Amino acid sequence: MFYFIADEMVREHNNKLDLFAFKELSLIKSDFTTRVVEIFTLFGSTNFLLPAYCVLTVYFCFIKKDKRMALDTAMVGLAG
Repeated sequence: MFYFIADEMVREHNNKLDLFAFKELSLIKSDFTTRVVEIFTLFGSTNFLLPAYCVLTVYFCFIKKDKRMALDTAMVGLAG
């Protein structure tokens, strides 16, 4: 299924859906909405997630004394 969609979009240059989406979203595009989306995007970036995983690992290890949860959190942080 993915192959056929990718073939249609990439090889055939069928971008009608993309053009429609850009056209519709251009109506709500503003500096404010761009800033809001950038804030949400920050929460998925390495600049936010790596320190957050480090803080959570230290919290689970030393404050909650839950070594298993600390190890799980560290592994997710390293693998992610």
